Amino acid sequence: MTADIFDSLRNEIGKSSCLKAKVACCIMHGDRIITVQTNECSPPEGVCRRRNVKGNYDLCNSVHAEFKCAKSMKAEDVTGGIAYLAGRSYACDNCKDELRKVGVSEIRIVDLNGVQ
Repeated sequence: MTADIFDSLRNEIGKSSCLKAKVACCIMHGDRIITVQTNECSPPEGVCRRRNVKGNYDLCNSVHAEFKCAKSMKAEDVTGGIAYLAGRSYACDNCKDELRKVGVSEIRIVDLNGVQ
């Protein structure tokens, strides 16, 4: 992983509006960063109803960083691109599908201390 990706994820993750988990995703193609996005609570709320709860996703109106990355893609061809995900240990199936649709072939989990 290049320092640019690490720096981009570190800089963006703090911008997340989610009160439970800050997550950032970066799509890299070749040696170029294509997009970096964070998860968000939509609309932002002052109190997280899921903060101390596992599951109960119906209480949450979150938009995943991976999903935002995929949807922010324009006509860019990222076939064979790599998505780097920080702040979570996995990407959900829906986000994996959306990333595959835009050509991402691999998802790497980053702990901001290095690649896991």
